[in-house]
Amino acid sequence: MALLRVENLSKYYPVSNGIFGRTNMNKANQNISLKLDAGKTLAIVGESGSGKTTLARQIIGIEKPTKGSIWLDEHKINFDNRRDRKKRFKKIRMIFQNPYDSLNPQVRVGHSLEQTLIINTKLSGKQRRKKIEETLLKVGLQQEHQYRYPHMFSGGQRQRIAIARAIILEPSIIIADEPLSALDVSIQAQILNLLQSLQEDMGISFIFISHDLNVVEHISDTVMIMYHGQVVEYGNVSQIFDEPLHPYTQALFASTPLYRSRFPQFLSQSVVARSSTSLSGCVFANRCQYCEHKCRSNRPALVNADQDYQIACFRFE
Repeated sequence: MALLRVENLSKYYPVSNGIFGRTNMNKANQNISLKLDAGKTLAIVGESGSGKTTLARQIIGIEKPTKGSIWLDEHKINFDNRRDRKKRFKKIRMIFQNPYDSLNPQVRVGHSLEQTLIINTKLSGKQRRKKIEETLLKVGLQQEHQYRYPHMFSGGQRQRIAIARAIILEPSIIIADEPLSALDVSIQAQILNLLQSLQEDMGISFIFISHDLNVVEHISDTVMIMYHGQVVEYGNVSQIFDEPLHPYTQALFASTPLYRSRFPQFLSQSVVARSSTSLSGCVFANRCQYCEHKCRSNRPALVNADQDYQIACFRFE
């Protein structure tokens, strides 16, 4: 039984075009489906603008989908129901890319953590203080750190505070949106080890958004590749990293030095875009060396190429 299921989720934004007020729709996400099992990690990969963060914001409830459904513990979320919103907020938490921007600089760390407990639990003041101290220790901080302001910490410490705020309600799922990219390389490994340790100790499931393929290969169980708001390849981490099939996934590996040597055959397939993304056909048509006429006029569906493996490409239908 999947802990989280997303079915055909789409998010469209109206965009005004020209002085006559014509409105077009920016399709940030289109018909995205995924599932996440308890204690597992799903990595979402794709270049900037591919819709990864937009998808995360819908799952956690910051934004309302244009269409589609989200199931949490086999319960279909009613996006307009206050009780469902509160339940989702407690069970799904988020770690943002920049820890300093996600923390209020005028509020002490302990007060910030306590407000989360006041809003979402019925713990007494003594119980809240104990919970804060225990949570800080879990993320590698000291009890006295609760009395300090965010600017008094290093970048790695601030990310630990953000993690503490995410886990203090003991959620089932944490969405980590590029949690390492704003940190020094020497600190990234520490934070990554912390997240893995918390997953083992607390049984947390992760949705991990990242550009770093090496990190994704190291921590994830399944991988979803996104391009221009759509899923183009989705499967077990070993399938994706042993034999990536979609031309866009192959281009990603070819553009990464660590994997370029592993897959030298993909170097010739890393094609620079010749024009804008196709509106009616495959979203990758204008960059694909295998592009045919039907690729520009029809959009391939995400089909099962193997057990628990999907790809959106006419070459595999």
